Amino acid sequence: MSNKNIIKANPTKEFFINMMTRDIATDRAILDLIDNSIDAAIQNEIKNPEIIINATKETFQIKDNCGGLDLEKAKGYAFRFGRPKDAPDTPNSVGQFGVGMKRTLFKLGTKFEVESHHNNTAYNVSVDVDEWVSLEEWHFYFNILEQSDLKSGETRIKVTKLKDETIENFSEETYLNNLMREVSAAYFKQLNNNFKIYFNGVPIKSKDITIKNSEELSLIKKKFTYGNIDITITCGLSERSKYDSGWYIVCNGRLVAEADQTEKTGWGKNGINKFHTDFAFFRGLVEFSCEDASKLPWTTTKTGVDGDSKVYKYALLHMGQCMEPILKFLRERTEENYDWDQAQIESTPLANSIAAANAIRILDAPLSDRFIRPEKIIPPKQDKNNTKISYSIPNDKLEKAKTSLDVKTASQVGRLTFDYYYEYECENE
Repeated sequence: MSNKNIIKANPTKEFFINMMTRDIATDRAILDLIDNSIDAAIQNEIKNPEIIINATKETFQIKDNCGGLDLEKAKGYAFRFGRPKDAPDTPNSVGQFGVGMKRTLFKLGTKFEVESHHNNTAYNVSVDVDEWVSLEEWHFYFNILEQSDLKSGETRIKVTKLKDETIENFSEETYLNNLMREVSAAYFKQLNNNFKIYFNGVPIKSKDITIKNSEELSLIKKKFTYGNIDITITCGLSERSKYDSGWYIVCNGRLVAEADQTEKTGWGKNGINKFHTDFAFFRGLVEFSCEDASKLPWTTTKTGVDGDSKVYKYALLHMGQCMEPILKFLRERTEENYDWDQAQIESTPLANSIAAANAIRILDAPLSDRFIRPEKIIPPKQDKNNTKISYSIPNDKLEKAKTSLDVKTASQVGRLTFDYYYEYECENE
């Protein structure tokens, strides 16, 4: 076929950049760069990995000591758009999709430089996006550096000529604080394992997820395998919190869903209750681990789980089975609280067991196939020959009456004061 019959279908660079960056928020793009550093630290077996991030109205910079980026890999894979089929495997990686670094750099600004020092070779790749877009070719160029201020094993990425959206975000203290919180949550496993991340000079602390465990009140922790994917499900009780309760989903150490209370994690499906504040004690963690990260049930932006994934559907079935006895316990705790308020029972073993149990890191939870718990006290049936009396009095008067009668509860005050009145005012009639 002659050249005059050709219709060019290759994308323009402007279109390509716009499509690549439009569906990812700035904060999530930055997490992609952290993912790359973590992958490098794992691959290079770095003992004390460290990431330093600085974000201002003028510049964004991320620097790590995670082993450096090999020049041959940079030439063959790292700067390619997408992941080539012949790209070397990175076992248990979190930066699997081949677009993270490039997408982030184009998202943040229009001029960037990547510099790395690996195996005694230092080099940089410097790109002015406006100039690059004007060229027909899609290549980037690198320069070997005779001298570099980077130590061996270090990589630095610097973005200047920031976009207006980036400048606006980095100018807001609230945005930066929220970004730090996201980093704390997304990498809580790495931060718990001595991975250090600094943001604008501030060390990021891990967001600890805790769970209660005692001889009287246990948790559930089970391990499963689906194909070559390892799955660990841990769930139980923690301090009551409407915002922290729910399921946490982790893929290869990266948190992709936080405190989820929706049908996506089983709430309101297959006989499980919809989330309610009565369940605010609940905590659940599902960990997926696989050398081939493409088989994990996460989205390309790592902002949630892929509900259509077979491995996730398999896990969801077991999540429901694990949470069922815990939600039953919490429903009964609510009933117990009502019975106590109505003076129908004299103790609250369910609430007491939660308060007395020790809180441990959910990552340190021991394996446990069965949820151990105290039994609920069943209140006596209402006696037709007896009637319950209830009334309201000022709290200060109630406290004085408790002290005078040497009792602890309002129901005890009511009983003793009635008996006192009846003895002196009614029995002699």
